[in-house]
Amino acid sequence: GYAELAASPRLMRLLQHLLAIVNFLNARTPIEGAAGLHVEALGLAARTPSNVPGVSLLHYTAMHILKTDPDILLLEDDTPHAQHPLLHPLHPLEEALASLRSEHAAAAFCLSQSRQGDVL
Repeated sequence: GYAELAASPRLMRLLQHLLAIVNFLNARTPIEGAAGLHVEALGLAARTPSNVPGVSLLHYTAMHILKTDPDILLLEDDTPHAQHPLLHPLHPLEEALASLRSEHAAAAFCLSQSRQGDVL
């Protein structure tokens, strides 16, 4: 469970990506230059809006990760003994990643259909 989560190299990279985005957003403010984040920051990021309408900071971070470091999306492989998703501290991230996977699959389907001439 939590020991696996704490030892996950993918979780560390995820938090590094989120920290970089948070530090960028907080540049030139009294809270700039944070040295690290707690896992609980994932829940806060899920409730924090980004500059993209309807997209949370966590969802934005997941979209960034999908483009730059997609191996992080296999985070579940690092935590096979995790508790029920609703009790799991990564639940907001898992929801964002599931949404991204669904959107990616829909976009890939539309792209394949348009290449075949069956434009929707």
